[in-house]
Amino acid sequence: MLAILKKIKYKLKEIFVNLLINISLFFEWPELAAIAFWLSSSKINPECSSRHIVLCIGRSGFVDDVVVMATYGGYIKYVVIWRTSFRKIFHHFIKGPEEKKLAEENYHVDDLCEQGKQDYYLFLNGMFFWLRKLIGFNAVLGGNFGYVEQQEFEKVCAEKKVPCIVLFKEGLFPPGAERQWSNNLMTLRFRGAKLLCHSARIAQELIRSGFSNMSKDQIETVGMPRLDKYLALPNYDKNFKKQVLFFSFYPEPKFVRLINNESKIKQAHKRIEDFHKWVISFAVKHPDIKVIIKTKFADHYIQYVKKILNDNFQKNIKNLEIINFGEVFDLIKNSTAIVTFFSTTCVKAVAAGKILISPYFGDLVASKEWDYFTDYPELIVYAKKEEDLEEYILNSDKYFIRDSVKKNEFLEKFLGNSDGQASRRTEEAIIRTIQEYKKLP
Repeated sequence: MLAILKKIKYKLKEIFVNLLINISLFFEWPELAAIAFWLSSSKINPECSSRHIVLCIGRSGFVDDVVVMATYGGYIKYVVIWRTSFRKIFHHFIKGPEEKKLAEENYHVDDLCEQGKQDYYLFLNGMFFWLRKLIGFNAVLGGNFGYVEQQEFEKVCAEKKVPCIVLFKEGLFPPGAERQWSNNLMTLRFRGAKLLCHSARIAQELIRSGFSNMSKDQIETVGMPRLDKYLALPNYDKNFKKQVLFFSFYPEPKFVRLINNESKIKQAHKRIEDFHKWVISFAVKHPDIKVIIKTKFADHYIQYVKKILNDNFQKNIKNLEIINFGEVFDLIKNSTAIVTFFSTTCVKAVAAGKILISPYFGDLVASKEWDYFTDYPELIVYAKKEEDLEEYILNSDKYFIRDSVKKNEFLEKFLGNSDGQASRRTEEAIIRTIQEYKKLP
């Protein structure tokens, strides 16, 4: 009953906030929009007594980092306003035939929606004083620098001498793909104060490429904060109750593009489907072991798995759970084996010290870009056939990560965090930036 009341309260608040934003836009009343933003804001750690208050532009994934920083750091008070609120105002001003053409890649290159951009900037400028007065923030923190609705807000922050900082959550790419990755960013701009990167290789590539004419002092390596809680988990225990977690993967275009042969593309599609069958078949053979298949949230991802299940398995499998929700950390923590492919879940599994199992595509993809573990074979096992998958799960104590040196080297290389101190480093960098801005004339 309490949960239902909370949902009703949240929904009513959401309706009221949207109403206030609509009224503020109709009457061109930015001060009212500031009040609406303040009402919609949520405090991550309200008990924190720090004088440093940071306004976070909320987005899934990034807010996970903020929550961990509040727990493992604790020197900053965080207030979140979700990106959707900014987007609502942005799309009020950015309209017409050019709206669909405007994107991250051309925002600062093409002369699209110039009047709309200016009107949006003026509205945010009018909001800023009251928003800052109501919340009391002395810095702004985001998870990326490309979002179109964030561009003019960065400009306002710079003019008001409030540091806009980005904890850059992108940039997990395999060895050899550095230049290709940075080339995709060349038309983007960052008008903020500081760019905090997960790893040194990301920071070095941004500096080498001359991204947005930023100086070396503006780009800093801190590590991935959300990895702190994975690194804090206890070491592998062979007596731990077996649970298999499979992060389902879909034949995404970005992966298929790495294969330049039509026959091999068909083989890849079949292999992906077969791998799902192997996992489901394992659940059928071993009813004493819980098997969870976790998909991305969008409906077509979960339907892809359910179709494979319904087309190939007739009986109800009681120990099999197919979900598109749930806290990833809890799912990984409570599992002995993690089955996944080419995603951040690979790194999280390594950090948590779990057995990491992956399908193999090395015979279909010549490029190393499909595999983070080319130089770290000690940290992963590849299931090339169904029997391999069964062996790795049933005898998991033989395959868990024992090489802590290689593990730490891998985590440091890809996400800059092998010591569980990324939250502390990130907060220290934010506080230093706030203090530097206070000295500005």
